[in-house]
Amino acid sequence: MDERLSDCFVCELFLFLTFYVLMVTLTIYTMDNFHASQAEAGLASSIFVLGAVLVRPIAGKKLTRSAAERCCLARWFYS
Repeated sequence: MDERLSDCFVCELFLFLTFYVLMVTLTIYTMDNFHASQAEAGLASSIFVLGAVLVRPIAGKKLTRSAAERCCLARWFYS
């Protein structure tokens, strides 16, 4: 059980780090390439975060459903 918990922690840590680095670099990219002000770059970053938070539960449900369907199809195909 402890090994599984540590694996979960490591996965969540990398997910958080990836998300944080992407959020920070998105702001810098927006300011450099689109010549946006700090407020506009912050707004773009905020919209990204809001979109990610809203889409995450929907994507999780779809992934869970498709994984279950794939398992059923694989079980039927290989039996």
